Formats: sequence, structure tokens, C-alpha cells
Amino acid sequence: MGVPRCHPLSTYNHGGAGSDAVAKKTFIIVGGSDALMLLGIGIIYYLCGTLQMDQIQISLTSPLATAAYLCIAVASFAKAEQCRFIPGSRSALN
Repeated sequence: MGVPRCHPLSTYNHGGAGSDAVAKKTFIIVGGSDALMLLGIGIIYYLCGTLQMDQIQISLTSPLATAAYLCIAVASFAKAEQCRFIPGSRSALN
């Protein structure tokens, strides 16, 4: 039956030379982007008091609002870059 193509274990490199360094780098990027996303969401909740999308109105005039925007933007770009390396994905970046 095998592993589906969209599954993370379906990558073509299964532990060659230097794969430990690549895995460590990937883990740091993915974990860091998750932490930034959560930090940005936490700042938005702190500023607005809610996570209801229709009730959030933030102006980028305060440093805290700008920090929330940058956290979420950086995390989103890291997640988009992560999708480029999934075998079989139909990303526009390929």
C-alpha cells in the first residue's frame, strides 16, 4: 500500500549524509514560525479582547499592533515556504 504522496514520510531523502542538520534546521524554522504565529494572535487578543474576526479592528499606529502584524506575516511566509518542499504539491512557487 505504501505511504501517500502528500504524507510527510513520502519525502525522497530518508536519512542520507547531512540529513540530521537539515532536519534540525527545518524543525527550528517550523517551530519558530508556530511560536511567532501564536505570539501575533496573542497580541491581537490583548489589543482587541476578542478573536472574533468581525470585531477586530486594529490600526498599525501602535508599536504593539505593528509587532502583531510582523509576527503573523513572518510566520505566514515561513509556512508558505514550507509548502514548497512537500512532494506532489501544486504550489505556485514550484
